[in-house]
Amino acid sequence: RVVGWLERLEIGHTVRRTPHPRVHVGPHTIRARSGHVGRSLRGQEATHLVIDEAAFIPEALITEVALPMLATTDGRCTMISTPNGRNHFWRFFRFGQEHQHGVWSRTAASAESPYVSASFLAVQRELISDRAFRVEYEAEFLDGAGCVFRSELVEACLVPRWDAEPRGAVRIGVDWGRYQDATAVAVVVGSREHAALVELHATGDA
Repeated sequence: RVVGWLERLEIGHTVRRTPHPRVHVGPHTIRARSGHVGRSLRGQEATHLVIDEAAFIPEALITEVALPMLATTDGRCTMISTPNGRNHFWRFFRFGQEHQHGVWSRTAASAESPYVSASFLAVQRELISDRAFRVEYEAEFLDGAGCVFRSELVEACLVPRWDAEPRGAVRIGVDWGRYQDATAVAVVVGSREHAALVELHATGDA
Protein backbone atom coordinates (compact mmCIF):
# COMPACT_ATOMS: atom_id res chain seq x y z
CA ARG A 1 0.00 0.00 0.00
CA VAL A 2 2.83 2.41 0.85
CA VAL A 3 4.57 1.60 -2.44
CA GLY A 4 1.34 2.32 -4.29
CA TRP A 5 1.09 5.76 -2.68
CA LEU A 6 4.70 6.56 -3.51
CA GLU A 7 4.19 5.54 -7.13
CA ARG A 8 1.07 7.64 -7.51
CA LEU A 9 2.89 10.63 -6.00
CA GLU A 10 5.91 9.90 -8.23
CA ILE A 11 8.26 9.83 -5.25
CA GLY A 12 11.49 7.96 -5.86
CA HIS A 13 12.02 4.87 -3.73
CA THR A 14 13.60 1.42 -3.65
CA VAL A 15 12.14 -1.78 -2.23
CA ARG A 16 13.82 -4.79 -0.60
CA ARG A 17 11.69 -7.85 0.10
CA THR A 18 14.03 -9.91 2.31
CA PRO A 19 14.48 -10.68 5.14
CA HIS A 20 11.43 -8.44 5.66
CA PRO A 21 9.88 -5.76 3.44
CA ARG A 22 11.69 -2.41 3.51
CA VAL A 23 11.02 0.74 1.50
CA HIS A 24 13.82 3.31 1.24
CA VAL A 25 12.79 6.89 0.50
CA GLY A 26 15.86 9.10 0.52
CA PRO A 27 17.34 8.92 4.05
CA HIS A 28 14.15 7.33 5.44
CA THR A 29 13.30 3.65 5.80
CA ILE A 30 9.85 2.12 6.22
CA ARG A 31 9.87 -1.44 7.58
CA ALA A 32 6.97 -3.90 7.58
CA ARG A 33 6.83 -6.49 10.35
CA SER A 34 4.08 -8.89 11.27
CA GLY A 35 2.25 -8.19 14.50
CA HIS A 36 1.16 -11.82 14.71
CA VAL A 37 4.62 -12.80 15.94
CA GLY A 38 5.55 -10.41 18.74
CA ARG A 39 9.21 -11.33 18.82
CA SER A 40 9.66 -10.01 15.28
CA LEU A 41 8.96 -6.51 16.64
CA ARG A 42 11.22 -6.66 19.67
CA GLY A 43 14.48 -4.76 19.87
CA GLN A 44 13.28 -1.86 17.73
CA GLU A 45 13.11 1.85 18.56
CA ALA A 46 10.44 4.30 17.46
CA THR A 47 9.66 7.98 17.86
CA HIS A 48 6.00 7.62 16.99
CA LEU A 49 3.87 4.47 16.90
CA VAL A 50 0.52 4.38 15.12
CA ILE A 51 -1.55 1.34 16.12
CA ASP A 52 -4.66 0.93 13.99
CA GLU A 53 -7.63 -1.10 15.28
CA ALA A 54 -5.88 -1.23 18.64
CA ALA A 55 -8.94 -2.67 20.39
CA PHE A 56 -8.56 -5.88 18.34
CA ILE A 57 -4.81 -6.29 18.92
CA PRO A 58 -3.76 -8.42 21.92
CA GLU A 59 -3.05 -6.22 24.94
CA ALA A 60 0.33 -7.84 25.58
CA LEU A 61 1.49 -6.97 22.06
CA ILE A 62 0.82 -3.30 22.78
CA THR A 63 2.07 -3.06 26.37
CA GLU A 64 4.94 -5.55 26.30
CA VAL A 65 6.23 -5.21 22.73
CA ALA A 66 5.12 -1.96 21.09
CA LEU A 67 5.27 0.59 23.93
CA PRO A 68 8.81 -0.39 25.06
CA MET A 69 10.02 0.85 21.64
CA LEU A 70 9.39 4.38 22.96
CA ALA A 71 11.39 3.97 26.16
CA THR A 72 14.65 5.53 24.93
CA THR A 73 13.14 8.05 22.49
CA ASP A 74 10.46 9.62 24.70
CA GLY A 75 8.21 9.02 21.70
CA ARG A 76 4.47 9.11 21.19
CA CYS A 77 1.89 6.43 20.54
CA THR A 78 -1.34 6.99 18.64
CA MET A 79 -4.02 4.32 18.97
CA ILE A 80 -7.00 4.33 16.63
CA SER A 81 -9.80 1.80 16.72
CA THR A 82 -13.43 0.88 16.55
CA PRO A 83 -14.44 0.07 20.16
CA ASN A 84 -14.41 -3.60 21.13
CA GLY A 85 -16.16 -3.72 24.48
CA ARG A 86 -14.57 -2.48 27.71
CA ASN A 87 -11.12 -3.92 27.07
CA HIS A 88 -7.57 -2.53 27.16
CA PHE A 89 -8.30 0.07 24.48
CA TRP A 90 -11.17 1.38 26.59
CA ARG A 91 -8.81 1.65 29.60
CA PHE A 92 -6.39 3.76 27.55
CA PHE A 93 -9.36 5.87 26.48
CA ARG A 94 -10.36 6.36 30.12
CA PHE A 95 -6.85 7.61 30.94
CA GLY A 96 -7.39 10.42 28.47
CA GLN A 97 -10.86 11.26 29.73
CA GLU A 98 -9.53 11.46 33.29
CA HIS A 99 -6.36 13.37 32.28
CA GLN A 100 -4.04 10.64 33.53
CA HIS A 101 -0.53 9.66 32.39
CA GLY A 102 -0.39 12.36 29.72
CA VAL A 103 -3.01 10.57 27.59
CA TRP A 104 -5.41 12.54 25.37
CA SER A 105 -8.48 10.82 23.95
CA ARG A 106 -11.71 11.50 22.12
CA THR A 107 -14.39 9.67 20.19
CA ALA A 108 -15.36 10.52 16.63
CA ALA A 109 -18.61 9.39 15.05
CA SER A 110 -18.60 8.48 11.37
CA ALA A 111 -20.95 11.40 10.75
CA GLU A 112 -17.97 13.72 11.37
CA SER A 113 -16.12 12.32 8.38
CA PRO A 114 -16.55 14.16 5.08
CA TYR A 115 -16.11 10.81 3.32
CA VAL A 116 -19.16 9.15 4.93
CA SER A 117 -22.51 10.33 3.60
CA ALA A 118 -25.65 10.74 5.66
CA SER A 119 -27.52 8.49 3.22
CA PHE A 120 -25.03 5.65 3.76
CA LEU A 121 -25.43 5.94 7.54
CA ALA A 122 -29.20 5.95 7.20
CA VAL A 123 -29.11 2.67 5.27
CA GLN A 124 -26.72 1.10 7.78
CA ARG A 125 -28.99 2.10 10.65
CA GLU A 126 -31.80 0.13 8.98
CA LEU A 127 -29.64 -2.91 8.19
CA ILE A 128 -27.83 -3.61 11.46
CA SER A 129 -28.81 -3.67 15.11
CA ASP A 130 -28.85 -0.52 17.20
CA ARG A 131 -25.98 -1.84 19.29
CA ALA A 132 -23.83 -2.62 16.24
CA PHE A 133 -24.54 0.82 14.76
CA ARG A 134 -23.62 2.60 17.98
CA VAL A 135 -20.32 0.73 18.18
CA GLU A 136 -19.30 0.78 14.51
CA TYR A 137 -20.52 4.22 13.45
CA GLU A 138 -20.91 6.22 16.66
CA ALA A 139 -17.76 4.93 18.40
CA GLU A 140 -19.52 4.03 21.65
CA PHE A 141 -17.84 1.76 24.18
CA LEU A 142 -20.49 -0.80 25.06
CA ASP A 143 -20.28 -3.98 27.07
CA GLY A 144 -20.10 -7.32 25.29
CA ALA A 145 -23.27 -8.53 23.62
CA GLY A 146 -23.64 -11.33 26.19
CA CYS A 147 -23.23 -9.07 29.22
CA VAL A 148 -26.21 -9.13 31.59
CA PHE A 149 -25.31 -6.12 33.78
CA ARG A 150 -23.65 -3.00 32.38
CA SER A 151 -20.15 -2.28 33.71
CA GLU A 152 -21.15 1.09 35.16
CA LEU A 153 -23.93 -0.55 37.19
CA VAL A 154 -21.53 -3.09 38.68
CA GLU A 155 -18.95 -0.39 39.41
CA ALA A 156 -21.59 1.71 41.16
CA CYS A 157 -22.17 -1.17 43.58
CA LEU A 158 -18.50 -1.39 44.54
CA VAL A 159 -17.81 0.97 47.45
CA PRO A 160 -14.63 1.27 49.56
CA ARG A 161 -16.54 0.92 52.86
CA TRP A 162 -20.01 0.46 54.28
CA ASP A 163 -21.69 3.17 56.32
CA ALA A 164 -23.42 0.40 58.28
CA GLU A 165 -23.24 -3.36 58.41
CA PRO A 166 -25.49 -4.67 55.60
CA ARG A 167 -28.59 -6.50 56.77
CA GLY A 168 -31.08 -8.71 55.04
CA ALA A 169 -31.12 -11.82 52.95
CA VAL A 170 -27.90 -13.10 51.41
CA ARG A 171 -28.09 -14.02 47.73
CA ILE A 172 -25.38 -15.68 45.68
CA GLY A 173 -25.36 -15.52 41.91
CA VAL A 174 -23.18 -17.67 39.67
CA ASP A 175 -22.50 -17.15 35.96
CA TRP A 176 -20.88 -20.36 34.74
CA GLY A 177 -18.08 -19.89 32.24
CA ARG A 178 -17.92 -22.08 29.18
CA TYR A 179 -15.35 -21.83 26.38
CA GLN A 180 -13.94 -18.30 26.63
CA ASP A 181 -15.77 -16.77 29.59
CA ALA A 182 -14.74 -16.75 33.23
CA THR A 183 -17.02 -18.19 35.91
CA ALA A 184 -18.22 -15.26 38.04
CA VAL A 185 -19.64 -15.42 41.57
CA ALA A 186 -21.37 -12.47 43.24
CA VAL A 187 -22.61 -12.27 46.86
CA VAL A 188 -25.24 -9.63 47.60
CA VAL A 189 -26.80 -8.70 50.97
CA GLY A 190 -29.98 -6.67 51.38
CA SER A 191 -33.25 -6.13 49.59
CA ARG A 192 -34.37 -5.15 46.12
CA GLU A 193 -34.55 -1.50 47.26
CA HIS A 194 -31.14 -1.40 48.99
CA ALA A 195 -28.43 -4.01 48.57
CA ALA A 196 -24.66 -4.21 49.02
CA LEU A 197 -22.24 -6.22 46.92
CA VAL A 198 -20.22 -8.16 49.51
CA GLU A 199 -17.99 -10.30 47.28
CA LEU A 200 -17.29 -10.53 43.57
CA HIS A 201 -14.95 -13.19 42.18
CA ALA A 202 -14.09 -14.48 38.73
CA THR A 203 -12.18 -17.69 38.05
CA GLY A 204 -10.73 -19.18 34.91
CA ASP A 205 -9.70 -17.44 31.70
CA ALA A 206 -11.86 -14.53 30.60
